[in-house]
Amino acid sequence: MTEPPSSRLHLLALKLLTVASGILAALILLEILLHFLDPARLYRTPDDLLATFDYRRGHGRYKRARQGELVVPFGDLVALDRKTLPLIAEPRRVRYHIDSLGFRNDSDYRGEKILLVGDSFIAGSGNTQEDLLSNRLKRDYGIAAYNLAFPGELHSYVRYVQGFFQTHPGSSARVLLFLFEGNDFPLPRPGRISPAQSGTPAPSSFKIARQEAQQYLRELLIYRYFFSFYHLLRQQLAPEPHSRVTVLQLQGPGNHYLGFLNAYMAATQRRSYHAGEDFPLKLARIKDHLAGIFFIPTKFRVYYNLLEGGPRPPLPEAQWQYVQALAEGLGVRCVNLTGPLQEESRRLLPEGKLTFWKDDSHWNGYGVAVAARTLSAVLQEH
Repeated sequence: MTEPPSSRLHLLALKLLTVASGILAALILLEILLHFLDPARLYRTPDDLLATFDYRRGHGRYKRARQGELVVPFGDLVALDRKTLPLIAEPRRVRYHIDSLGFRNDSDYRGEKILLVGDSFIAGSGNTQEDLLSNRLKRDYGIAAYNLAFPGELHSYVRYVQGFFQTHPGSSARVLLFLFEGNDFPLPRPGRISPAQSGTPAPSSFKIARQEAQQYLRELLIYRYFFSFYHLLRQQLAPEPHSRVTVLQLQGPGNHYLGFLNAYMAATQRRSYHAGEDFPLKLARIKDHLAGIFFIPTKFRVYYNLLEGGPRPPLPEAQWQYVQALAEGLGVRCVNLTGPLQEESRRLLPEGKLTFWKDDSHWNGYGVAVAARTLSAVLQEH
């Protein structure tokens, strides 16, 4: 006698439930086991390990209240092109300390009157905690500053500032905004509605909860292992046809080679720049808190005249001229860090020292020291 359809459906559903429960249990067990296998090896930098997203405030940040140390085997340029490893890799130990707001500070906000706002240069990507700009200012010049930075772009910086003053109403802190020539001046996209103009309503609590759940799943070690394996396999089976990194030799003794991100080299060589209406609208949102804008040049611009190959035609200054004019219109002081970085780079080169990592897009401790000295001088003028 055959079983009725309802009974067969019931048995099938039971089998599927059993299989699903078994898979879920296996995944949970595997996630637990992976936590005992030194999960830090999955992450090249503290940014990889700690980066997350705050969907309630609409910007990225680090995982709160974390501290530790990682051995960084190489910088972001080698990560993009492993063929450059023998020429430029610079392994280093990087200590990190994240405060309760999710920003990289030795302690929580203590009423500092200066907020350093920007992306990975100010957040200290590639550098140990002692070489954060905020720490160099305090140690070398006695200037207390709070590090309100995370890898992002201008829209995110505006949200850092807005979020800070929402949680610290009445604060008289002043914002020093740092803009990087390489990626803080994107080309406008035709037909795209800008975040500053779109008037998008705040997401619902349900949408935020769903996004947070998705973020949690992406941060599981199982996902990370799968993600890493997928990219390794993809690089082997379908490598990129064009390199994203160029390695060039510096003048003088030592045979120093530096890596340069091709996209940042292209941005440096733009002959004109205009961001459209979006850029000034974003800046206007934080104008009342803004005490100054600092322009960080690309490594290519800093070392351009120190490269092997003789004299070169001067580089255009499209991004600097754009932000300088914009700051003047807002009545905000604008400082170009190019000259001080070029001067110190030329002075240090005979000693075999650099202001940027060979294997990274970011400045190192020597470059941070230049920024701290320049910033200190600017602050003393007021």
